[in-house]
Amino acid sequence: MVNMKITYEIIVRGRVQGIGYRWFVKHQADLFGITGYVKNQVNGNVLIVAQGEQEQLDAFIPVVQRGPDIALITSSDIHLLTTSTEYKEFLIAT
Repeated sequence: MVNMKITYEIIVRGRVQGIGYRWFVKHQADLFGITGYVKNQVNGNVLIVAQGEQEQLDAFIPVVQRGPDIALITSSDIHLLTTSTEYKEFLIAT
């Protein structure tokens, strides 16, 4: 049986820039075996594109929604992406 890769777009709002949040997300993605990227947005939010198997994503998403202790996350949105892009690693995008 082949496991399906699923891709989510996660927008995280709050105090998430300038505090190492993207590095935190990268570390967690590496731990959970997630591929994709994390990127600061000009409006102060952080965009995460996370790809993996459902079980991996179910474990990863609550961790990045909580963030490191220094973060103050006020809200997040999660959308399933219907993309054919397959990510090979997890990157911090600029």
